[in-house]
Amino acid sequence: TKPAVTGSATIETLLGTVTFSKPCAIVIDGVILFDTIADDPVADATGVIGWGCAFDGDGNFVMDFNCGTDGSSAMMIFNNLNVIAGGVISVTSGILTEGNL
Repeated sequence: TKPAVTGSATIETLLGTVTFSKPCAIVIDGVILFDTIADDPVADATGVIGWGCAFDGDGNFVMDFNCGTDGSSAMMIFNNLNVIAGGVISVTSGILTEGNL
């Protein structure tokens, strides 16, 4: 479950890490459209993706975000929320309306 306080430590297991491009997005009419996000080719653990958090290139916390699959209203859309250790984690798209963190 996404923490109520953004950037707070949790007890969830890190399933994997996907990498944003640099720059990671463009803004069009108040909507942030994320550029290609690199897959994690080897997931760290088995589990179900519930939420994620983003860090900048220096490792500083940026934001927490909700995750879903195609057709959901989640900020980050994954091809599959069920992750198997050693498998691929893939984000298919990401979108955010400015001011809606």
